[in-house]
Amino acid sequence: MLTHVAPGSRPRMTGEEGAAYATDEMKRAGVGFREHTGWAAMVALGGGVRAPVVLARNRYELSEGDLPRAVYHAARQLDLENAERLVRQVELVARTAAERQLRRTLAELEAGGYEVVGAAIAAARELPAHLTEILGSHPLVHTAEGQLYRDALAEATELLGLPLTRFVQHELYEEAADHTGTSDASLRAQLTGLGRALGPPWQRDQKEAAAAAWLALSSSGRQSSPALERQD
Repeated sequence: MLTHVAPGSRPRMTGEEGAAYATDEMKRAGVGFREHTGWAAMVALGGGVRAPVVLARNRYELSEGDLPRAVYHAARQLDLENAERLVRQVELVARTAAERQLRRTLAELEAGGYEVVGAAIAAARELPAHLTEILGSHPLVHTAEGQLYRDALAEATELLGLPLTRFVQHELYEEAADHTGTSDASLRAQLTGLGRALGPPWQRDQKEAAAAAWLALSSSGRQSSPALERQD
């Protein structure tokens, strides 16, 4: 759950599963993700666009039970019918898990007086329409693994009615800096400072998720990013 801090007091951590810190004046928040195969780092930022603070951070688990996280790699060992069935099953589990955890995050932020005004996830990458083409190419298999979990997060975001911003992964910091009216160097320095205040874990995954959340917060009220149609 969110921990509230009186204005002027020192923030207090609640641990990896809960929120980091917040103040009573902050009412708007953005959520960002950095996905991996089977899981994603999530960070929520709130407050002013020029100097937001971390409201929550967590690890979203997007796989369950004995299902393979790297489903396309596993599907290469199956006939086409069973491969398609397995991929659909993992897609459903990932989307359901993403929606459940995002719904919980939104409820915790709302309970703390924060409205989530948007989420940001890396843009989709182009893949062949037919599964046989993907399974026949090892590079495409790797691309598809990541894309499945990006799609799950994006679909969960849209199901919950949040405005969605998409960005090119390797241009994330540049795009976030442009939207917030600061420089790339300044944005990176602020992200490092946020982590210093919170303590670990605050590595590349958390920084990129935070940059995405910052982009979502600054994009509130705008159209989706042009990166939606681009590849990373």
